[in-house]
Amino acid sequence: MNFFQILILNTMQGSCDTDWDVDKYRSDHEPRHHWELRRRFLVQNKGRFPEDRLVCLAQTFANIEFMGCRYPKDTMDLVELLAFGIVQVAYFLIRDTF
Repeated sequence: MNFFQILILNTMQGSCDTDWDVDKYRSDHEPRHHWELRRRFLVQNKGRFPEDRLVCLAQTFANIEFMGCRYPKDTMDLVELLAFGIVQVAYFLIRDTF
């Protein structure tokens, strides 16, 4: 992550409501490891966007990571920025279990 991206993330802090339950968005049929990554994305970015927008971005993140979906460049860049550190941590957690 470069300095400009860190600056953008820092300016997005705390501008939206955070009084909502992240766990209500888990699907009954969602694999645990998918939910854990999507949940981390939601928790890490809670307050940066309105709830409905963040939930959509979290699903977009999951689609990119698990389904290989591609989106317009601006969307891909935003999701990459918001997901910083999430996939890297999960990789090390999964790697250490084998």
